[in-house]
Amino acid sequence: MASKTIEATSTMSLRTPRYRLLTLLVVVPLLGALIVGVAMRWNAAERDRESISVLRGLLFDVGYDEYRGDEWDHRFNPSVNDYYGAQIEYVSVSKDTIRGPIDERVLHAICRLSSLRHLNLKGMSLSGLSLEPLNELPCLETIALDDTDTADEQIAGLGNQSALKCLRLSGTSITDQSLVSVARFSQLASLDVSNTAITDGGLRELENCDQLEIVWVSGTQTTEAGLDQLRSALPGCEVVSH
Repeated sequence: MASKTIEATSTMSLRTPRYRLLTLLVVVPLLGALIVGVAMRWNAAERDRESISVLRGLLFDVGYDEYRGDEWDHRFNPSVNDYYGAQIEYVSVSKDTIRGPIDERVLHAICRLSSLRHLNLKGMSLSGLSLEPLNELPCLETIALDDTDTADEQIAGLGNQSALKCLRLSGTSITDQSLVSVARFSQLASLDVSNTAITDGGLRELENCDQLEIVWVSGTQTTEAGLDQLRSALPGCEVVSH
């Protein structure tokens, strides 16, 4: 009996190091993955805080609220002042924003916000600035460039913008050439080109954009014939001309 007890004790003594080793082999990688994940999120949050600091310096509104529609006529949640790592979804001009040129430093700050979904630069100057860096934002759904000096080459720089759903170009310097670029945005549902130099020729570039739901064209050089042709090509799209 004593010999069996000694044998059992000896067997358990041999197994214990094995169990400990197996536990370490499981726990250590899990802890490592957790630490790496926390470090990556911390670094991402730090980059976001740096970008927010730049944008707040120009009195931009920055927010991470739920999106509430295609309207920018309200201020976004100021609680972003207490930002501690939540995903930023909005960057927008406000009534207090210092109007003037957007330079590469500001654009770089915007493009570092990888979760950004909605960007409003209404009334700012974008002269000579490439918008190509915006292609680094995979979640970008709304770009509002109303009343800016945006031109055709800048719209061409936006690439395919596979997530873009709303593009506002009212009062810009675009021509029909920009609609060649816009026609590539496969998810675009809302387009505003009112008060621009767009003609019937530009509207024809949109005739295969079946995903479009609404297009604003008031104040353009389009004709009733051109508008009717677009409505016929896109029966599910509302064409607003007044």
